[in-house]
Amino acid sequence: MHDYRALAVFVLTIAACSRIEQGPSVLPDLQSSEPATLAASTQVLAAPSPPPATVPLHIHGAMTWYQGENINRDIPASWMAAHYDFTEQGDAGGQFASAYIAAGGKYAILYSDPEIIPHCSSPFATAKGALPGLCADLLGKVFTRTESAWLHDAAGNRLHVLPGGPYLQGQFLDRANPNSPAVSAAYHSWTTTLVSGTRWNAFEIDDVQSSYIPSYFQFKFGATSKEFDSLGASANSVWFAAQMRMAAAATRPVFINGITSASQSQFLTAPNVIGHMVESCATTITPSPVAGAQWVANMNTLLAATAVKRYAICINYFPPQSNGVFQRLYGLASWYLTYDPLYSVIFDDIPTSDHHETYPEHGITVFSPLTTASAQNISTLRSNTGVYVREFAYCYVQKVAIGPCATLVNPDSVSHAVPTLSHRYAHSLQLSTLSWYAGGTVSWAASPPATLAAMSARILKL
Repeated sequence: MHDYRALAVFVLTIAACSRIEQGPSVLPDLQSSEPATLAASTQVLAAPSPPPATVPLHIHGAMTWYQGENINRDIPASWMAAHYDFTEQGDAGGQFASAYIAAGGKYAILYSDPEIIPHCSSPFATAKGALPGLCADLLGKVFTRTESAWLHDAAGNRLHVLPGGPYLQGQFLDRANPNSPAVSAAYHSWTTTLVSGTRWNAFEIDDVQSSYIPSYFQFKFGATSKEFDSLGASANSVWFAAQMRMAAAATRPVFINGITSASQSQFLTAPNVIGHMVESCATTITPSPVAGAQWVANMNTLLAATAVKRYAICINYFPPQSNGVFQRLYGLASWYLTYDPLYSVIFDDIPTSDHHETYPEHGITVFSPLTTASAQNISTLRSNTGVYVREFAYCYVQKVAIGPCATLVNPDSVSHAVPTLSHRYAHSLQLSTLSWYAGGTVSWAASPPATLAAMSARILKL
């Protein structure tokens, strides 16, 4: 998982054919046997087969104004509310969330990272009773002087990320101890205070891990935690239980974001967990997209979430040298392979030529898949040529029927022939560099290729 959201704004997109309802209601606690609906008053609609003659605009996901960043803030809240279902904000973004909700937007999500605390100051040498620097963060300052609320290296110094490290630049971040009652109590109190001023429907909890991973700690903090190293074989179970308590401490249901391959089903079906966010799902900041075994694993993670009726959020990034068009297409086509009309979410953090992060292809609606991955295994959609394929009987672009359509992905390092499909598709999706808000539209080029290049994708129509 990557903390790129300090650098760019996020866009969450839920793919369900639905209409915007006036004002959100608070999310209920979820039981493992219940659908992960976002509000008790929201009707969950199955995709019709065939769809009605008049199909509403496909309302996907979210606008996001991230605190301190000036992306999408000049777009009227009314436009975002009419096109996206969620807004995600930082703890200082309540006014933007409120404007979105007042304009008819559905859901406001609050970003949180209760275990990696920003705005901490040196010294970090807390061994032998040395007094650490204070943390100015609203959450961290509550337990700044409670040393058991922090994780430490073997010498007793607090674990922290230094400025210039692999994540956030220009500030220190100390690592809180998820097993500390002081941390979960502070998170509960903090979220209680925040929901009193803005109608937050849910929280994201970032940097979640379903087990204690020493290699991750070495990478991010340069050292492992003595508190969990000392637990030996029980470290993973203690860590998992601590993460579950943190999720339960939130005063709204939570989307978890992090490394959760171990005990994933257990985690996702916890009463207060509503979904799983997968960062660098199909594309990332490197020139090459996610491919090979990692792409397969990410797609299977999405399928595992929808299988237990939790939201599966596919988050896509872009390399700085790119205009983002390739990443948007590869990410969208990959996501359609796992698409569930009730629980699938796409979240593109990819700029357009006008610097807004809204995407005309989010107006595409697909219904009635001819095939669906079975046994939570994306490889069941792999054709005999090596291309992953999924076809849909009914497809629309902003209410206009376009007939059947297909999504094709080649995540391998070699090219593959396009297999025989149910229809002779004659057109391939072309993406505009303009944002949806600035007038970008969906267009189609004739004569789709007979071969799909390595690590590439296509979306086809008749």
